Amino acid sequence: MARHGAWIPLLTLAVWMPAMASDPVQSVDWFKAHEVERKSMIESCKAHQSSFSASLNCRNAARAALSIAWRERKERRADKSKSGPQSPVQSLDTPRYQDPP
Repeated sequence: MARHGAWIPLLTLAVWMPAMASDPVQSVDWFKAHEVERKSMIESCKAHQSSFSASLNCRNAARAALSIAWRERKERRADKSKSGPQSPVQSLDTPRYQDPP
């Protein structure tokens, strides 16, 4: 029984190796530059969450999407600060409530 147990990791590795070699691993920068592929990879990763062969690409695509979202958020905040502060305090010229007729 112990002899047969030693073959299991080798067979598992033999099955996983071709799957890992079929998809080249793309970098985060590559996914930032290729929007269609990034969105496609994220959708594929959501559909096949247990796939080991795509895990690095899934991680890199998700990191690229997060990085882009943070950059866009930072740009929006910078644009708001350029337009001046938005005061949450109501103007003193406008009445808070009106008298009933």
